[in-house]
Amino acid sequence: MQYPAKTFDLASCRGFGFDPKFHYIATAADAISAGTWHRPFKYGRKLMMPTLSRTAAQFALAIGFAVGFAAAAAAQSSAEPVERPVSYSSEQADRGKKKYIKDCVDCHGENLKGGLSGGAPLRGLVFEEKFFDGLPASIIFAYMFSTMPPDSPGRYSPNTYANLMAYILKRNGFKAGAPLPSDFDALDYLIMEK
Repeated sequence: MQYPAKTFDLASCRGFGFDPKFHYIATAADAISAGTWHRPFKYGRKLMMPTLSRTAAQFALAIGFAVGFAAAAAAQSSAEPVERPVSYSSEQADRGKKKYIKDCVDCHGENLKGGLSGGAPLRGLVFEEKFFDGLPASIIFAYMFSTMPPDSPGRYSPNTYANLMAYILKRNGFKAGAPLPSDFDALDYLIMEK
């Protein structure tokens, strides 16, 4: 298919996103198969195709990325959990008390202030200074999970550690409420504050 010869002024292309430096294409079939412009212009002996300038294409791409990133950030910020004070369920504390009496009382004592075998206190000023004051609950959970019991750290299930932690929280004066989660990611958003 032959296109009629057209004349155009290079100056008229400026300002409309066209590059005055055109790509040369040998035939109309090449121009159509290139897919960059549907009606090539004939300039002299060669067909030429106006294309978007590199700057205009980069600007459009940058706008697309900016809109995409803004939408992703808005979706992510609305989906992130909010920090809140740590809580536990009464049932968790009851289960934790049974496990504590069975496995922990020898080292940490009945009143959680240290036992006969030299375990660290789990109540009082030293314990509060180490694990309270706005720290995430995941810190104490990770400490328990990685060091207790001393002869076999990590022996219990995450739910058992959560139950033991609930009992310790109860004995330290924290209020019961929503169940204490047993995964580190959720515990990162729970703050050790009474």
